[in-house]
Amino acid sequence: MELVLVVFVLGALVFLMWGPMTHSRAVRARADCAVQLMQLHVALALYAADAAGRFPEIAPAHTSEAPLSLLVPRYISETRWFVCPGTGRKPPPAVPGFAGGRVDYAYYQGLRTNVHAATPLLTDAQINDRPKRVGEPIFSMDGRPPGNNHGSTGGNVLRVDGSVRFTPPRAAFDLPVETGVALLNPGP
Repeated sequence: MELVLVVFVLGALVFLMWGPMTHSRAVRARADCAVQLMQLHVALALYAADAAGRFPEIAPAHTSEAPLSLLVPRYISETRWFVCPGTGRKPPPAVPGFAGGRVDYAYYQGLRTNVHAATPLLTDAQINDRPKRVGEPIFSMDGRPPGNNHGSTGGNVLRVDGSVRFTPPRAAFDLPVETGVALLNPGP
């Protein structure tokens, strides 16, 4: 009986110690991701300033790697900014198209700086490349790919104005894909 009590107390202590740490680690990873998205916004805004208000674009691009690689090395020197802290992946190589590497962010290609400030520009990887309405799934609901940068907790959305908003797996706000814009998820 005493042994059962000791095992129970030890189990409770492990849960109390690791449970909150795991939660705080996930919250910290989302916060670090938001900071990275803001850093990427600076690079995207500098690019757009040099390109008559257009954000990076490569036609035809099928994944976010090709247009986002246009930022390196002139607008951002380190490729680590393209990898979400929630995934633990290695940064892509600093070569055109990030050949052989992968970024962790979905990109709304075809936008200009003169669109509404709340227009999404870059997000954590999404479950698909369609527009999302409030309440529709945007990120993984079960922690499995696709769209699982932060497991099943949701993800960050960088807007054209540089602000970042977190949303749970079901969109807390609309994420439209305007005419002439393509939502590009990272490659496989």
